[in-house]
Amino acid sequence: MGEPRPPEPALLVVGCLYREEEWLQAAAARLSAALGPVEPVGPAWDFVWSDYYAREMGAGLKRRFLRAQRLAPRELLPELKLLCNRAERALADEAGRRRVNLDPGLLCSAQLVLATTKARPHRIYLRDGIWAEVALQVAGGAWAPAPWTYPDYREPAVCALLAALRLEYKEALRAARAGADTRRLTAGDLTSE
Repeated sequence: MGEPRPPEPALLVVGCLYREEEWLQAAAARLSAALGPVEPVGPAWDFVWSDYYAREMGAGLKRRFLRAQRLAPRELLPELKLLCNRAERALADEAGRRRVNLDPGLLCSAQLVLATTKARPHRIYLRDGIWAEVALQVAGGAWAPAPWTYPDYREPAVCALLAALRLEYKEALRAARAGADTRRLTAGDLTSE
């Protein structure tokens, strides 16, 4: 019989859709207030893979990622999604339309797990209306998509960015194991925004 063991913490990565840079920066600042430093990483890509968000957010959307510096226990994924939802509402326009879409995920050595409020057959229910989806997994040392992986997460440039973040994550884990001062997120952090 196997003995349950808690998994190592993960790197919080937030996929962001936005039109104006000021809203990406406002989202990063809002998340930083609860999570500690959160910063944009990688370039801004034109979001050409779908027009799903155009009706609400307008045309000319960009895709960029945010990264938290502190590692997150994996069981906090629902709270992280709810935090992102609150940030979206706080930054919405007067009519309630989002100016930024925030999709948190937890990146670890083997996978990138995204949080969502939408139920689908391949997603696993966590709690509080939040579902989890393995969007990418490591196979042969590289990110491999699943049949349901969003088209932008399949892009070689996005996978290259996530591969670089995976290396940063592994280094942060090594530092934590060596006793370096790496503070982890807690549930209390997420309620103090």
